[in-house]
Amino acid sequence: MADLTMSFDPGASLNKVVYQVRGEKTPTLLVMQPEVILVTHEALKSYVSNRLGNPRPEAEAWGVVNDKCFVVGCLAREFLADAGMRELKYERAVYKVLAAVGAIKQILGLPTKFSISLAVLLPWNEYPDRERFERLLRASLKNYTFRDERLRVKLEHFECRPEGSGLAMSRLNTKGLDWFRSHSIATLMFGHRNTSALVFVEGKLNHIHTTTTDLGFHQMVEMVVRRTSGQSADMLTKAIFSAGAAINESQSAIAALAQSRDEHRRAEEVRVIISAIASSRTQYWRRLSAWLDTTLQPQLNVGEVILCGGAAHYFKKELQGYFSSTPTYWGDELMKQVQTIFFADHPNATALAFRLLDGFGLFLYLQEREAAVI
Repeated sequence: MADLTMSFDPGASLNKVVYQVRGEKTPTLLVMQPEVILVTHEALKSYVSNRLGNPRPEAEAWGVVNDKCFVVGCLAREFLADAGMRELKYERAVYKVLAAVGAIKQILGLPTKFSISLAVLLPWNEYPDRERFERLLRASLKNYTFRDERLRVKLEHFECRPEGSGLAMSRLNTKGLDWFRSHSIATLMFGHRNTSALVFVEGKLNHIHTTTTDLGFHQMVEMVVRRTSGQSADMLTKAIFSAGAAINESQSAIAALAQSRDEHRRAEEVRVIISAIASSRTQYWRRLSAWLDTTLQPQLNVGEVILCGGAAHYFKKELQGYFSSTPTYWGDELMKQVQTIFFADHPNATALAFRLLDGFGLFLYLQEREAAVI
């Protein structure tokens, strides 16, 4: 059994890691910002020699692998990194995994040599790259430096699954194999970068109807950016999710976006932002529903739809209306576990908890596999 078991969901808006050390009874959550950037040795050396304070490892994640200096998360923003929306997720995911493993090692005080069992989610359109991703990851973990510590990590077991499959496997465990084989099941992942549909027919993934579109939540945010002045996509994303579906002028998340110092102009600015969000929401949902019409054709006779991803939570009312005649599953059992384990002290963190379900479902699957091997 590996020293460390972890699932990794390399999201475009947040990296979500669930991990557990051998011998511990409950898993732990680690979240990191999604930015990644390669910098010169000189730039990294200059930062290290001039930094002040003592941040946590996940907030100051940098390292060297194959003579390349990588910076991940909060620190990457200081080097003007972006979320890499147009880059392959698996290429950036290698550096994200190295950073997450390094951060966990330093948080827990693990030795510099240890083994891990790892499961990673990738979008369906990058799933064919999983073997290339594994080779690159294995080679990188064997010998790299994280914050001046040389690590030698053995990847004892590796699983790569398409986004949405963590929740699908959890549903399979709950309902049983006979149920899964006797229904057509669609798992819809509404992510920040893209939206995917995994369609299972008679217990097998149907490659004809399984698909990914770049119609992720970021497209709605970009619509709002174009309709407002001086707004950043990052701040808008946080405010939109925080405000929820029923936006109004009294919500602090929206009011905080106003930049004018004049009270009357601030009020007008807030009204413009609210109008931009409302119209963008309507336009984006129309595009999403059109994609659903094309993807889930009537002849599939879908018996249940499994819904996951942050945008699914945001559009829950619309999705419930769209699937009013089809049974839906929102991961209620997993949601209770996630809230109990990770958010017992934060009962209002519903949106973040929902975003973790796919990765948490994958973690539970990996745990069961590890137990079966023993």
